[in-house]
Amino acid sequence: MKPRLFVLKNILCLFLFMLFFALGCETTTTRVPIPRGTSRGAEQAPARARASLDLSAVEWDAERIYDGDGITYLVMADFPCPVSVSAHAAFRGAGVIEDVKPSPDGRMLAIRTKNASHGMGWLYDPHGGDLRPVSFQYAGETKLVGWRDDGEYVAFLERTPGPGDFLRLVDVSERHDYVADYGLDVGQPGAEVELPNEVMGEEIEPVGWNGSYFFFHCGDAFLRIDPAEGVLEEAEEALVQSQATEGIG
Repeated sequence: MKPRLFVLKNILCLFLFMLFFALGCETTTTRVPIPRGTSRGAEQAPARARASLDLSAVEWDAERIYDGDGITYLVMADFPCPVSVSAHAAFRGAGVIEDVKPSPDGRMLAIRTKNASHGMGWLYDPHGGDLRPVSFQYAGETKLVGWRDDGEYVAFLERTPGPGDFLRLVDVSERHDYVADYGLDVGQPGAEVELPNEVMGEEIEPVGWNGSYFFFHCGDAFLRIDPAEGVLEEAEEALVQSQATEGIG
């Protein structure tokens, strides 16, 4: 009887081990990714293959971007960590999702995230699965201002912990290894386009896009810039149509 009991005990132990292993796999923090464009309990084509993909219907919470049809576009595990800000600096990743804006042409999503130490801006192409960090502000915050009407540029505001801000106007066709290389920076000394001396150190208050120009207030000045030209000019506020502007996210 004893050999038989020994065999039964071993079989029972093996069964319990396999059961605990299976339960452990179900509760592990390692995420099994949901394929783009699929919903739990339903078979759907990948999002990038769906011609009818409607990005205007996206919703989000702190942990994911999705829509009412059950399509999950991104979850926090999809955001890279760490993120290479420059050749000499890398920082912790996204944290939580705070804002999402689809491009007017329906091609891409602009995303704002934040964690305890910094804010970031991202571009995501759900058709191809391309996620790029394009804006970063340490110890401050990044705000998602909005898209140009043609969907070729998106604006972020990088609010620093000290005096003065930066605008980052990003061409969506850009591809770089580091966040610092993206966009046209407008702002304080050291920016690609510096603010006029009389408003240096003042906060930037975005107004929005109108045609190819981005308009904003800084101190007593009202300014505009075409990111393709990189020339900062004074503007007449009365000429800007309010219905063409976007609010800050």
